[in-house]
Amino acid sequence: FNIPAVKILNTLGVDNMVAFSKKLGITSWEDSSRFGLSLTLGGGEVQMVDMATVFGTFANQGEKTPVTGIQKIYDTRDDIVYEHTPSKSRVISKETSYILSDILSDNFARRWEFGTNSALEIPGYKVAVKTGTTDMKKDNWTIGYTPDFVVSVWVGNNDNTPMNQYLASG
Repeated sequence: FNIPAVKILNTLGVDNMVAFSKKLGITSWEDSSRFGLSLTLGGGEVQMVDMATVFGTFANQGEKTPVTGIQKIYDTRDDIVYEHTPSKSRVISKETSYILSDILSDNFARRWEFGTNSALEIPGYKVAVKTGTTDMKKDNWTIGYTPDFVVSVWVGNNDNTPMNQYLASG
C-alpha cells in the first residue's frame, strides 16, 4: 500500500533508502538528491536484473548473490571450460528476510488488490510476490520468488506508450 510506504520513507529518509538499496543490488541510483518520497512508488528507474538481485537476496535468506546469465560453458568434448562460482555476501539478517518474504507471500493481505483467487497464488507453494505499475500503465512488473527460484516479468510497449486496457467480460 502506497501511503504507509511513503510514511516510512519519510521517517527513514531518502538518502538512507538509496544507500540501503545499493547494498541490496540497485546499481542505477547514483545521486540520491534526484529522488523524493515518490521513490517508494516507483519514482526511480531500475534495471530488472537489479530487482532480481534484490529479491534474490530475500529468497537467499539475506545473502546477496548477483544475477548472472552464464552458469557454465562447455567445449566440443563436453568439458567444462568455465563455471560460474557465485559470490555471496550477507546484506540483511535471516530474520528480516524471513519477515519480508512472509509479508510478500501473504495471500490474505493481497486480497484487497488482487482478490482471493489471483494468479499470484500458486496452490501448494509459498511464493513471495511484488507487483508494480507505472503511471498511465506504461509498465507492469511482477517479481516472484521461492527459496529456489526468482522470476521477474515486465509487460509494456517498447515505445513507452501506455498499454491497451481491456476489461474482461464475463
